[in-house]
Amino acid sequence: MADLEQRDVIDVDLSNFEKTLDLIQTMGNKSPRMLQATVRQAGRRAMTPWRQATAKQAGVKARKIQRSTKTKSYASAGEFIYEIRVRAEWSYLTEFSPAQTDEGIEASPWGSRQIFAGSFFGTVEAGKSDKSHLGVFIRQTEDRLPIRQLYGPNVAIEGARGKAADTFEKESEEALNATLQQEIAQLFT
Repeated sequence: MADLEQRDVIDVDLSNFEKTLDLIQTMGNKSPRMLQATVRQAGRRAMTPWRQATAKQAGVKARKIQRSTKTKSYASAGEFIYEIRVRAEWSYLTEFSPAQTDEGIEASPWGSRQIFAGSFFGTVEAGKSDKSHLGVFIRQTEDRLPIRQLYGPNVAIEGARGKAADTFEKESEEALNATLQQEIAQLFT
């Protein structure tokens, strides 16, 4: 399945940092570089809890989240951005301890065990490379064919909603405030 970029945005509210922002304005030309470094550091601090929350929410290992994410921080006139890019790939149900039952395949995506009624295991050929992988399929009609493959959670979607998004907002706000105060204190000492 093709990798796509998921473009969901998690906004972090900075309205409670008025005192800190006043201090930044008094610093003059040292502030842009310091702010860029602060945003980068705060984003990095928030990434670990975000990865853990996304992994728990999706029911996947944190290593999978780490492999599919890249971060970038940059600054332009008055705008400081910490960007998380996540490969939008669907997880195979075979990654979630599947077991064949009389009703269908039982697996545990999204952290809970569930039965996918009428589903079955099948092998998929992967293009011209002569490689194949085990998949979980379901019939689309009463006939033998057509069938379609079933997938588990998408890391990009899970990371931009629910508890994972809330975790990133909370952690990045706390980290940004703490890091800004630390950097400002360092400049004045």
